[in-house]
Amino acid sequence: MRRGESSITMTNAATALGRVAPVLDGAAWRSEARTALSPIPVRLIQLYAKTSAAHACSVTLALHGAAVAHNLECVLTTLDPEGPHQLRIALRRTRVALKVFEPVMRAKANARLVESARSLGAIAGELRDADVLIDEIIAPAARDETGLMVALTAWRQEVRGRVRARLLAADAPALAAHFAQAAGAPGWLKAEALREETTFADLIAGAEAAFQDRAAPLAARMADLTHLELHQLRKAVKAMRYGAELAASAGLGGNAVPRLKRIQDALGLANDTVALAQFNPPVFGEAAALQRVRERLVAARQGAVADAITTAMREWRMLTQPIAARAATN
Repeated sequence: MRRGESSITMTNAATALGRVAPVLDGAAWRSEARTALSPIPVRLIQLYAKTSAAHACSVTLALHGAAVAHNLECVLTTLDPEGPHQLRIALRRTRVALKVFEPVMRAKANARLVESARSLGAIAGELRDADVLIDEIIAPAARDETGLMVALTAWRQEVRGRVRARLLAADAPALAAHFAQAAGAPGWLKAEALREETTFADLIAGAEAAFQDRAAPLAARMADLTHLELHQLRKAVKAMRYGAELAASAGLGGNAVPRLKRIQDALGLANDTVALAQFNPPVFGEAAALQRVRERLVAARQGAVADAITTAMREWRMLTQPIAARAATN
C-alpha cells in the first residue's frame, strides 16, 4: 500500500456515507461508523419497491463499500477478531448485492468487482477460520493446555501477518475505495438503466429466485451430501438470506430470514466440525496436545452435527413446501 492510501480509502468511504446518510434507517449505523477501529456490520437502508434500480444500486453499493473499508482498516490495524468476521460478511453481502444489480450494471465492471470481493473474502477467511477454531471451539476445551494455547496464539499471529500482507498486495484499500465511490459513479451502470423505469422490486424478485435455484438441488439431498457439498449449500443459503434481507429492506417479504438463519447456523456447526477435524497447524512441541483436544471435541460434536443436519432439513422443507403439501406429508 502506498503511503496515505488507506486514509484516502476511508475518506472516500466517509464521503459516500455522507451522500446516503439522509436516507439511513435511524442513527445507529452512523454512530457505529464513527467509532474508531470498531468493526461494524453492513446496515441496510430503507428502500421502496418502486425505488429505481439505478438509485438502489448506487446507494446500496456505497454503503457496502463503507462497511468493507471500515472493517478492512480494523483487520489491518487491530487484533479484534470481529474485524475479519465483519469484513468477510460485508464482502459476501457485496457479492449478493452485485448479483441483484447485475442486470443494470455494466458487465465488465460487475464481473471485476465480484471477483475482487471473492478473492479478498478468501484471503480474510484464513484469519477468520483461525479465530473461530481457536477462540470459540478449542480454547473453552483446553483451559488446562497452557502450552498449546500459547503455541496456537503465536501461530495465529503469523496468520494475521500473512493475511495483512496478502490484502495489501491485492490492493484491497483501492477496491474498498471503488465501492465507496459508487454513489457518484453512474459509469458503473448501463446507459439504458439510467433511462428505463426498472425498479428495485423488478430486480430483487428474479435474484431471489436465482439464489433459491442454486441451493435447491443440494438441499434436496441434504442427508447424503459430502462435506464439500454441505459447505457449498451453506454458502448458497447465505446468499438466499442476504437477498431476502435486501428484499425486506423494501418491505418485500422477509419472513424467510429467520428460517434461513437457522439453516445457515445448523450447516455452520457441521462445517466447523469438519474444519476442526482437519485443523493441524504447526504447533511445535504441542502437536500431541492438539491432537488429543481435537479428537475429543470432534467425537463429542458428532451427535450435535447429526441433529443440526436434521434441523436444517426440516427448516428447508418448511421454507420451500406449501402449507398444504407439508400437511399431507405429516
